Amino acid sequence: MAPPPLTSVIVVARSQPGIAELSHVTATLSAFLDRSSSLPLAQACAVGSVALLERVWAVSKSAETTADPWCQPTNTWRPSQMLWTNRYYYQDQFAKGMIEACKHADVSTVQWLVDHFSSCVVPAQAIEAAAQRGQRGILELLLKVHGEYKQTSMPGARARGETKPHQVKFWESNALLAAAAGGHGDLVVWMYTDVFNGFYMQNNQEVMDQLACHGDMEAVRRLVADGWQPPRLDFAAVGGDISMVQWLLDQGKDVGKHWALKNAAANGHLEVVKMLVNEGMVYLDGQAFCDAAMHGHLPVVQWLKENNLGWNLAYNAIDSWMEEEYPQHE
Repeated sequence: MAPPPLTSVIVVARSQPGIAELSHVTATLSAFLDRSSSLPLAQACAVGSVALLERVWAVSKSAETTADPWCQPTNTWRPSQMLWTNRYYYQDQFAKGMIEACKHADVSTVQWLVDHFSSCVVPAQAIEAAAQRGQRGILELLLKVHGEYKQTSMPGARARGETKPHQVKFWESNALLAAAAGGHGDLVVWMYTDVFNGFYMQNNQEVMDQLACHGDMEAVRRLVADGWQPPRLDFAAVGGDISMVQWLLDQGKDVGKHWALKNAAANGHLEVVKMLVNEGMVYLDGQAFCDAAMHGHLPVVQWLKENNLGWNLAYNAIDSWMEEEYPQHE
C-alpha cells in the first residue's frame, strides 16, 4: 500500500480546482517530491517526528515497482524495504534508531520503536544516552519493556500478540556514570537503589568523581552512607562547590590533593583556592597561576599574586594571556 500524498501537495492541489479532483496527479507529484523514501529509518528517528516514522514505515512495505498510467513503470526500491528482507538490518535500524531517540530525549519515538518492532535488543548506548540527559521517563519505559521480555523468556511463557518484547541491555551499560556525567545525581541514586538494587559495581569511583564535579552533595552523601568511597578532592575542586570541598577536608579525604589547587584555579573558583591554601594544600601553585591566567580568571590571579603563590611562573602566565587576547602578535 502506497503512503498518502504529502500534505504540502494536497494543500497546493486544493488551490487548483482542475488538479484537486485528479488523485493520480497528486500521487505522482507527491512521489516525485517525497525524499523520505530514501531515508533510513534510524536517521528518521533523529528528527523527532512520529508522522515521518509512519511514512517511512509505510514506504518500506510498498511494492518495489509502480506502474503509473502517465509514465513508464519505475523501480522504486528503497533502503527501508530491507527491514522485511534482512533480519540483521531490521535489528540494526532498531538499535540505531533507539540510540538517536534517546540522544534527542524523544520518548514518543522510543515508544513508537517499541510498538512497531519485535524481538529486538535495546543497546547499552541507548540507555547511557537517556541517562546522560536525565530522561527518567525513557528509562522507566525501557525497564517496563525489559520486564515484559523477562516474563516471556520464562519456560512455558508465551508472548502476547504478534510482536515479541525487546531485551534491554540495562545491566551491561554504564548508566550511572552517564547520569553522573550529565549532572543528574537524583537519577544516579534512583537507578542504584531501585534499578540495580544496590549491586552496581562498575566505575563506582568515576561516578563519585563526576558527582563531585557537579557539586551534588546530596547524592555523594547518600552513596557514601551506602559504602561507596568519597570522591577525589581534585574533582571536587573542578566543580567548585565549597561545601563539598570542606566536607572532604573535614573527613580527612585528601586523595588528589596535589591537583586540587590547580583545578580550582583553572576553573576560577577563588573561594576554593583560598580554602585549599589555608589548609596548607599548596601544590603546583605555579601551574595554578598559569591556568587561571590562561582562562581569564583575573580575581584568582590577583589573589595568588598577593599571596606570593606561583609568581615564579608569572611571565609564562602573562605570555599565555597575551596569546589568548592578542593572537595576532604571536
